[in-house]
Amino acid sequence: MEKFHCEPSVDDLNRTTFAEKLLTIYEGELSKYRDLKVEELGIGRKFAYLLTDRGQVGLSFVLPDEPLPKKLLNKKFAWDLLGHLWHGSVPTAFALTAANAIFQAFLDDNPAFVNFEGDFVEIFVSNCKGQTAVDFVGFVEGIAKNLKRRGFEITLYEDNPFHRREAEKVGIRTFSGSYLLVLKTADCLITTGSAWIDPRVYTALRLKNYSFTAAVGPTSSFHPEVLKEMGVNLIGGSFVPKENRRELLRLVKGGFGFRSVRHLVRKWVYI
Repeated sequence: MEKFHCEPSVDDLNRTTFAEKLLTIYEGELSKYRDLKVEELGIGRKFAYLLTDRGQVGLSFVLPDEPLPKKLLNKKFAWDLLGHLWHGSVPTAFALTAANAIFQAFLDDNPAFVNFEGDFVEIFVSNCKGQTAVDFVGFVEGIAKNLKRRGFEITLYEDNPFHRREAEKVGIRTFSGSYLLVLKTADCLITTGSAWIDPRVYTALRLKNYSFTAAVGPTSSFHPEVLKEMGVNLIGGSFVPKENRRELLRLVKGGFGFRSVRHLVRKWVYI
C-alpha cells in the first residue's frame, strides 16, 4: 500500500505577487547576502525558525499543521527559500524566516536603515488623523490595549477562537479572519506580520480604501519596502542582537512564544 504523505507540494517556478515583489527588492538591495547558508531549519510550537551559517536567526509564526516539504528542507542557501511565498502556509512561513534572516544580516551592516527609537503606536495614531476606529488583523494584546486606552474602537479579524475570546474580554468586537474580505469598520488598519502568510489580507487591501495601514510583529521583520510595495504605510519589526541569538533560538526550539523572547529583541519601525 502506498504510504500517505501530508507534506504540501512545492512549485519552484510559479512566483506569486508577494514573492515577485520581495525578490525584486532583495535582488536590488540585498543580493550580497545570496550566499548565506542554512545552518538549521525547523518548527517550534509557535515559530518556524532559520539559523544561518553567520548566526542570523529568522522567525515566522507558523501553524504546524503540515510538515516542511523535503524539497525546502534540503535547500542550501536561505535565498533559495524566498520564492515560496504564498505556496501554502508552511512554505510561506519558511520563506519569511529566510527573508527575515537575510534582512537581519543587512541590519548587522546597516543599523541606521530602520528607526530603533520610534514608538509604533504613537506613529500609527499620529497618522490616523483624528480617526477613532481601527480594523485589526491578528491579535497583538499590548498594542490593542494601548489603542483602547486612547479611546479607539477596535474590530478584530482573527482565525484563532482563543484570541477572539481574549479580545472580547477587553471589549473588542471580533470576527473570523475571512470576514475582513466583506466588512470594513474603520479607515485605519493594523495587521500582524503573520497575517501576511495568508493572501486574504492583500486581497482586502486591494478591495478597500484604508487611509493608513500598518503591519507589526516578528514575522514582519523582512525588508520593509516589500510591504510598502504591497500597500502598507508603517512597518514594525524586530531585530535580534548578535549576543542574544543563540538564547532566542534555544527558547523558540523549546516551544516558547514571543512574550517569552521579546526581551531578547530590539523593535524597529519604518515609515
